[in-house]
Amino acid sequence: MAPDFARAVQEHLGVLQITQSEFASYASLSPADLHRWLSDTRGVTRAAVNQTTMALCRLYDERKPSGNFTRGVDHLDRMLQSLMEAAGYGGRRVTGLDDRDDTTWEHITRSAPSGDRVIKMGWVQCEPWSRGAKGAPAGIAIEVAERVIELLGMRPEWSRDPLEWKDLSYALRRRQIDLIPPFMMQAPWRLADFRFSDPISAQDKHKFGIAALVHRSSKPTSGEKASVLEDFAPMLHIGYVADEIGELARFVLKTNHNPTEHATLQDALSWLREKKNDSDIPRCLVSEESTCEKSKGNDLILVPVEKFARTKFGIAFAAHPKEGLLIRAVNECLPILQPYIDSKLSEVRSGSTRDTK
Repeated sequence: MAPDFARAVQEHLGVLQITQSEFASYASLSPADLHRWLSDTRGVTRAAVNQTTMALCRLYDERKPSGNFTRGVDHLDRMLQSLMEAAGYGGRRVTGLDDRDDTTWEHITRSAPSGDRVIKMGWVQCEPWSRGAKGAPAGIAIEVAERVIELLGMRPEWSRDPLEWKDLSYALRRRQIDLIPPFMMQAPWRLADFRFSDPISAQDKHKFGIAALVHRSSKPTSGEKASVLEDFAPMLHIGYVADEIGELARFVLKTNHNPTEHATLQDALSWLREKKNDSDIPRCLVSEESTCEKSKGNDLILVPVEKFARTKFGIAFAAHPKEGLLIRAVNECLPILQPYIDSKLSEVRSGSTRDTK
């Protein structure tokens, strides 16, 4: 019996939206045998694995399900190796059909070599870098990304809904998106999950740090006015957005209260502003400094974080860790667009961001 083979084939049938009986007919397999293999009640032969693999590859080429461009006949050897391993016939283990270098770049350039090349873009709600309605984001990072994509001879296809920070690496690995606009900081701990471009500006003044927001009514531990966030410690309740740069605070700042994680910036700001039972315990939201500046409104104040005073990061594009050619192409565009990029980053610093779309 081969439970891994059964699970793998059932996953392919689900992606292809084909029933077992329809697939048996397409692949010229016995419906009864296929049912037993997929119910894991009977071992599958090598010949049946070969026949199943060939049929699956042909179906991927015919139906072209979104995000599964490395599963056609051109990649028959990889799928066969994977399913043989799943069926228990040994061979070198394959971790995934898309687990090879430059699959996104290959797909984009091969699928439309002289026509309409589409690149799938993901984004988050993150002032002033990206924001907006479904399928139509705006902001500094979006504008820079569209200029770069235009230079690459491609057309952006934006995700209909904004993603959450914690979903970005997953979406890249599942090939649901191809590229992330430049709103991410090049923090070292992110290198396992993302391949970053060069910083969109090499100037130190266009590197960004980490700050915090607190409510105006919050009182520091000593004194009337806080000069840094640490003035509120240890009686401080830290909030952050999961996988956003502000999460670093939970490892660095020691307080008497467990930090609170939020899925989105909007959730975190609502938590920061809500009326609370522990009114004597100040709350803070730690995030990228320009995001704090843009989000503070009239009721919140921005305070620096002393432990991060010398911590500055460049802002960069990000892709799947194995997309070297795509990132190399992005890097080739940055010097051409440098005057434009620096002017947009100056808007962030001055707080005069505006939409030019």
